[in-house]
Amino acid sequence: MTTPGPCPQGRTNFCLLLTLSFFAVYCLNKCGQLLQLLTDCKTCKTDIHTCSKDVHCGDRKLEVEEDEDLILDCALTWHHVSYGIKNYIFYRVWGHTEQHIVSGPDPFLVRKEVTVNDSGSYRCEMRDAKNMLCSQMQFQVTGEGGPDSCD
Repeated sequence: MTTPGPCPQGRTNFCLLLTLSFFAVYCLNKCGQLLQLLTDCKTCKTDIHTCSKDVHCGDRKLEVEEDEDLILDCALTWHHVSYGIKNYIFYRVWGHTEQHIVSGPDPFLVRKEVTVNDSGSYRCEMRDAKNMLCSQMQFQVTGEGGPDSCD
């Protein structure tokens, strides 16, 4: 997608600052697909550049006690600078089967007053407006009885 964009005054000086190292410096993502809206200095047109890395952004282990709240945080530091609408999708995973839990713009999943049944594997994805997978994380949740449990 290329569209005309505003060209800054003194664009020649501005363009001198841009080099091939731009993408090394401004591709802030260590994983995933970071989308950036850039203006071409010669044509003054904007285009979307993708900083492409492995979309798997790691595994997290969480331990919660019974009756506590479980919070799965799918947000990565670079998500807020990625261009466009973001959709976060959370799944419960059982082996090779997944159950969709919730999706929307919120990068957090909160499960109130968890029980031992909430232990297990979860997965979250961040997708862009075109439904392209930009990042995903796995969560392994373990639980224990609450402070009043008889162990």
